[in-house]
Amino acid sequence: MPHFISIAILAIFSSYLSINQARADIFDAKVICKVEGIKKGKLALRKDDHQMKPFAYLSNGDVVQAYGGSVDYNYPKVNKSWYGIKVQQSSNPLLKGKEGIVNSAYLKCKWYDQTGKLIRED
Repeated sequence: MPHFISIAILAIFSSYLSINQARADIFDAKVICKVEGIKKGKLALRKDDHQMKPFAYLSNGDVVQAYGGSVDYNYPKVNKSWYGIKVQQSSNPLLKGKEGIVNSAYLKCKWYDQTGKLIRED
């Protein structure tokens, strides 16, 4: 019986370590995204609340660095996720360095670890 308990504790501890390691890779990642999929208009860049009017617009092909996100469960009809971003490259050079939030559905992102190794794409 004690041997079984030791194995169970070791298995739980091992799975805990592997889960936390995977999470650390994602949370510590550098996330670079390209604006994609806009068929009409542009992607609204808002200050910090999705209900505020946009202060700028991004185009397909613009590159941003994502640094946070949230899901809005109160948005009509669908749940939308929003990423906090900083513009890296834009067809409008005045937007470089601007920060705000965008609808993440129009971002194609690559996640890199601290060494620059690609760890995830979505």
